[in-house]
Amino acid sequence: MSKNEVTFRIPGRAGGKARPVVVRNKSTNKSHAFTPDPGNYFTKSVSIASDIAVKVGWVMDDDPVSIDVTVHRKMPSSFSRKKKTALEGMPVGCTPDVINTGAALCDAFEGIFYHNDKQVSSFNIERYYADYDGTVVTIKRP
Repeated sequence: MSKNEVTFRIPGRAGGKARPVVVRNKSTNKSHAFTPDPGNYFTKSVSIASDIAVKVGWVMDDDPVSIDVTVHRKMPSSFSRKKKTALEGMPVGCTPDVINTGAALCDAFEGIFYHNDKQVSSFNIERYYADYDGTVVTIKRP
């Protein structure tokens, strides 16, 4: 790791960005929008990212950054040993979709690795079957 590149792991199942919810108060007939708690994954991402940024001496600036993300998805226990062996390292389609996972991570890293997510010039995300849940993130300045 250097001041221009950081790689770190986020343990646990990847989560997506929470969508806003609109509710209506029946007595006043007024609507109110809020975003539900983003959950443990988002909080874990921010905590780990801030620790890493401090350790490597990352300094936020206006330069573009590129982000590479590899999501490891644990195979269901219902899969046979033979099937697990065959599928390990293979791409997987599952929920949350990669767009929501990417949006959650971009929002989590804003204010830690860059001022605004418009500085992200490249974002690559891949998901693979593995024997554990986790996410590996690499952020670098080109």
